[in-house]
Amino acid sequence: MKIRAPGLVLVLLLISASSNAYNDRLEFGTISAGLAGADAACPSAGSGLRLNPAFPFSKYSLSVGLHHSAIYNIPGLNSNLATIRFSKNRHSLGMEYSRLGKNDLYIEENIRLGMGFPFKKFYFGILVDRLTIDISNFTNYGNYTSAGFSGGFYTGAFGVSGSLSGLKLGSKNIGNDEIHKLYLFGLYYKIKDYSAFYSTFGSHSSGEWLSIGQSFFLGELLTMQVGLKSEPVSPAFGMSVMKGSLTIGYSYLYHPNLGDTHQAGLIINMNPRNANHASK
Repeated sequence: MKIRAPGLVLVLLLISASSNAYNDRLEFGTISAGLAGADAACPSAGSGLRLNPAFPFSKYSLSVGLHHSAIYNIPGLNSNLATIRFSKNRHSLGMEYSRLGKNDLYIEENIRLGMGFPFKKFYFGILVDRLTIDISNFTNYGNYTSAGFSGGFYTGAFGVSGSLSGLKLGSKNIGNDEIHKLYLFGLYYKIKDYSAFYSTFGSHSSGEWLSIGQSFFLGELLTMQVGLKSEPVSPAFGMSVMKGSLTIGYSYLYHPNLGDTHQAGLIINMNPRNANHASK
């Protein structure tokens, strides 16, 4: 049996904690909600919390995040995510663990290790992603939409895209293989504080793929991002507006075979001083 899991994801909300988070005493935030449509029609929503204590008078910082989301039309099916990141200046190392399943059974279990480091004007990130899929206990559910977008709020937090949240586009075609391995390389480039570039390339059991994204920092309040994915090329658009300690965002992705995906989110930062660090 073949299950198609679109995982159509483009998370465009800015996380207000950047690699400069060690300058802040305490940050805490994210309340988010999303709708993942596509042909599987699986609406889902989630909420998350991130605690970012800084070590006073130190260049070191630690970030810990938790996120939970539920798939409404499949009772009991939910997604949980935990992340941890350790940073010194703009060097960072982190791990992310996510699980999509019901009760003690899982459909997807994802472990990611990431590191990021600067070099002159470039910011390099390396991400190793090990995805385990077991559909033997969920054959009655048919097609489903991956709740992976929950992880996007935190993926970039540990390095691959610097202060941007994770960029994830495209679809996952799941066959009878239970284990998929995905290797990614990301490059983040920033010109002043107004333009950034992030791209990833990877391969897995269904073939190689490439995704690119361009973000435009239009001052401190408005951020726009667009992206493309090969096979087939799918346009994506997202926007977030940040004012003080409040960030509101929306993203849209159209896939010619799988349909539309919409996501909206809200980030509340309890430390207004830190709200403007997202574009640093």
